Amino acid sequence: FQLKSGLSWADGAPLTADDSVYSFEVARALFPRVRSTLLVQTASYQAMDETLLEWRGLPGYRDPRSFQNFFIPLPRHAWGAMPVEDLLTQDLVNRQPLGWGPYQVAEWTVGDHITLVPNPAYFRSSEGLPHFDRLVFRFPASPQAALDALQAGECDYVEESAGLENLLPRVLELQQAEAIKMEAVSGTGWEGLVFNLQPVSSDPNLPPPASLFASAEVRRAIAACIDRESIANRLWQGVSKPALGYVASGHPLASPEAASIAYDPQAALEQLQASGWTDADGDPATPLISSGVPGIPDGTPLAFTLLTGDEAENATALQIQENLSGCGVQVEVQSLPWQELVAPGPDGPVFGRKFQAARIGRTAGVEPPCSLYTTAEIPGPFPEYPKGWGGANAGGWSLAEFDQACQRAGSTLPEDLAYAEAHRQAQALFAQEMPVIPLYERVKVAAMRPDLCGADFDASYESSLQGLENFDYGEACQP
Repeated sequence: FQLKSGLSWADGAPLTADDSVYSFEVARALFPRVRSTLLVQTASYQAMDETLLEWRGLPGYRDPRSFQNFFIPLPRHAWGAMPVEDLLTQDLVNRQPLGWGPYQVAEWTVGDHITLVPNPAYFRSSEGLPHFDRLVFRFPASPQAALDALQAGECDYVEESAGLENLLPRVLELQQAEAIKMEAVSGTGWEGLVFNLQPVSSDPNLPPPASLFASAEVRRAIAACIDRESIANRLWQGVSKPALGYVASGHPLASPEAASIAYDPQAALEQLQASGWTDADGDPATPLISSGVPGIPDGTPLAFTLLTGDEAENATALQIQENLSGCGVQVEVQSLPWQELVAPGPDGPVFGRKFQAARIGRTAGVEPPCSLYTTAEIPGPFPEYPKGWGGANAGGWSLAEFDQACQRAGSTLPEDLAYAEAHRQAQALFAQEMPVIPLYERVKVAAMRPDLCGADFDASYESSLQGLENFDYGEACQP
């Protein structure tokens, strides 16, 4: 890693490669609380000179995310004499952090506001950056309070953590009236309907129940009976889209054709009937009944419970319920507090594999997270299940070809053609097998005064405040 030359901390001290080494040393001292996976695979991290750093992995370890293995510098000259544990609690570190960016903290009133002023040692000061002589961050009590403050001119920018996506219709209305501007990005995460393919019995004295979703044809038929585009449009007012799967649509490795699920209730019903689910009574209001379905006793209704969180997006589960009823699939929606829904196994219903279907959200990553759906990630008792109850593959899906493709991708460097090929093969297998129905991409929303410019909001950014030094408003923003 090559640092820019001439960087300085806000107190004027030079920022060098050794400050990044100090950051590595702090992380290692706090192991496993900080970057534990990376630290386990790191053989050495050292400064080669004032601006050059070398990260070296363990022999045989190939890391496709090696560009992320840089340790953000910490000021050794200011903090190096402190015990590492003290860094977690000292106000000097947590309330008055020393940085090298465009601004520095001038005042912090806990729970009310933080005031920033320009950093005189900022390396882009000669370009006239940052633009503001004073910047105040306030902490509104709710998304509505943040939007009200923006409308009243009491603030200029509401960043994405404020939760404005919960007020999207009103935000769009204000934008249409040119009262505010809005930036919305999708692809930062996705929601899916996960099927439990390997249920665990709630009673240890009884065998585990059979899964209604063992057949990929049945899972794909259920997917075809859900109007995902309607769900995305209703929930996100047209600023989101149906998800492709575990890879965001804007990702360079995304394979759009891999998750092409046309909404076709008639074709879905025909596929279910071809899979052994019959309309025994001719009544479309009743569920289909099994007849010769492998592993399912004849006469079993095609009915299941869908677990969902207790937040506003429950309307999604209700629309799924309505859509599937038109295909002879009966769904009971059960809402649980979010912490209960995603509690770890063996007690948690989802990650304890004691559910039939559940609506679960996932965040997007820089690298396609195929590993979350490998056999090794199935949660269960150790050592039979390598990750114990901490596995992420709650549905218990297992396909050797997918595991192999994901493993190839994870052991190949991004510049190799085999890296992209392996990821696209994994996506195609995931879409073919459909262990999770991708519903929609999640959206992050930021809003601002109409004459603000310089904001650059991208799904790959951790924050919409990326490039904060370029923010400006008023006459400076006129073309």
